[in-house]
Amino acid sequence: MTVKTIPHFLNGEETNGVGERTQPVFNPATGEQTGELRLADAADLETAVANARKAAETWGDISLAKRTAV
Repeated sequence: MTVKTIPHFLNGEETNGVGERTQPVFNPATGEQTGELRLADAADLETAVANARKAAETWGDISLAKRTAV
């Protein structure tokens, strides 16, 4: 079985970020490693926060119905 690396999802896109550490992901039923999760570092966190702040500027302008659908 191929082990897939699970990336970050930032600003609407998958990205590996700049962090190099990973954490194994296991199937709880079999104990088999099924993937690895890329761990964020400080720069990845800063990118995520900057993207969230930018999105928050216009989020309130979107109708409640559209926000609820999201």
